[in-house]
Amino acid sequence: MKRIYHKNTLLYYDGIQVFDAQDDIGGNYIGVLVDTAESSQDHYLVVGIAPAELQRLRLAEIDLRAAIMGRPGTEWFLTSPAAGAEGSLELEGRAGDIPEEYLPGEGLLLGARSAGSTCSAFNEARSRNTVALELSIESLVPSEQHRVPLGVLTGVLTNFGSLLKHAYDRARQGASGPGASAGRCDWRRIFDVAVPALPGSVKVLLLAPESPGLFGQTGVAEALDIVDKLAATASDPDNAIRRVKEYQGHTAGAFLRLVQFAAESELSLAYTWASPDRADVSSASISRPQAAALAEVLASSEKLGTEVKTLTGILRKVDADKGEWRLKSHTDGQEYSGKIGAGVSLSKVVIDSEYTFVCEETTEFALTSGKETQKLTLTSLRENR
Repeated sequence: MKRIYHKNTLLYYDGIQVFDAQDDIGGNYIGVLVDTAESSQDHYLVVGIAPAELQRLRLAEIDLRAAIMGRPGTEWFLTSPAAGAEGSLELEGRAGDIPEEYLPGEGLLLGARSAGSTCSAFNEARSRNTVALELSIESLVPSEQHRVPLGVLTGVLTNFGSLLKHAYDRARQGASGPGASAGRCDWRRIFDVAVPALPGSVKVLLLAPESPGLFGQTGVAEALDIVDKLAATASDPDNAIRRVKEYQGHTAGAFLRLVQFAAESELSLAYTWASPDRADVSSASISRPQAAALAEVLASSEKLGTEVKTLTGILRKVDADKGEWRLKSHTDGQEYSGKIGAGVSLSKVVIDSEYTFVCEETTEFALTSGKETQKLTLTSLRENR
């Protein structure tokens, strides 16, 4: 009798629904919970699957029914594990076609998943008394090792960090109480450790710094609430522009860059996060097809990543030939510079006088370093007398 060994739980809902396994010589299998009239015990339909097809299944490139029907050969099995689907499983070979009632419906996509993420994030949040987020990255390229290319890992971390940073800034706008005026965090301290996940993937554990006052814990959770709302658009691309525009500006622009990178790199992303002061665990996933669809839809929206920035201060310099200006802000004492927008004239301005500049601010993002540079374009102005 053939024997296989549970490797990963691919879908869990009140018990293991779908899993993948291997036999003694490295052959790959998937098991799907089915209803049978043979006994009250759980039964799983098991079929062989090629490594590349298993990876496509996990990344939602194919649905579960297609993976079963496209199995190598015609062989299929049933197993009824007495001690649950985890561990060693004995297979009973069956002949003929797979009964229709054993097959899942069309369109059931698994997407990027990581077994145990909910528990891991929850336990880390409780044990460290801080917000914990577990980010899983899966590549379309099949691999039996826990790895992704360095450029992919760097790209995901810098893009996700950029999104989280701008979501944090958006969450703290207008906030009051402890942490409301806290400065921006050094985001390099968030990325704490990378650990193995499913074969061909990695998990990254993100922990908010424990030092009080450095980064308001409430702000981290509020930022992740925003990320949750943005990630939810993956399952509703028709309304994605409207929903993402609620965070128009740097936050929406960072989300667009993240899904564009995932689509171009053929990745699926999933994350789970927990906070010690919340009872619920939050999770979301974006499959590669969803990332591609989102990237296309969001890129069609003009100025999605543009914010309006108003500056009031002393005008220090104007260079009409280069179309540039520089103004010292009364708010923070910093000097800001930018370009003169179309239809705007600075021919009659007076240097060292006070003005209010209304600008469009966009972000230039360096993927390798994660460095962001804000660019200002003047759209209107008034002199303050």
